[in-house]
Amino acid sequence: MNVAYFRYGAVAQPKHTHNFEGGEVVKNIPATCEADGEKTMRCASSTCMDVQVTVLPKLGHKYSEWKVTKEATVTETGLEERVCDNCKKAETREIEKLKEEEPVIPCEHVYIETGRTDATCETDGSKTEVCDLCGDEKTTAIPKLGHTWQEIEIDDETKTICSVCGKEKTE
Repeated sequence: MNVAYFRYGAVAQPKHTHNFEGGEVVKNIPATCEADGEKTMRCASSTCMDVQVTVLPKLGHKYSEWKVTKEATVTETGLEERVCDNCKKAETREIEKLKEEEPVIPCEHVYIETGRTDATCETDGSKTEVCDLCGDEKTTAIPKLGHTWQEIEIDDETKTICSVCGKEKTE
């Protein structure tokens, strides 16, 4: 049985509060891209020998953009590389071979009209067609018709009117 005796009127020492921020760095292993680091600090109090260990989380790689180091061809794969800005570790990956171009056989187009805007006396029209074989689409302009002027007598007055759209000509 442990018993502690105090003298009547004695004052107990206040509990110690650690101050690691101002203490000595005992060990400092910096974090890398792939491994955690570690920092060990001793308490700043001259009568305390306690230490605090802080884990410094690994940084992770910070890679540059991919750069082509060997161009791919139809017969060989290519290579591209990127490098970590922190540790300079290089990473490479393969670029697939280029596909051979298949010969292009021209289509004997068979166009089907899919849309039309008729031309008027004053505005152009258009006709849209799509090839039934390959899907090629083309739009053809239809030129405006232009007015067909005709003089007619209305209530003893001569007027010039378009025979197509009915617009009266003003001079």
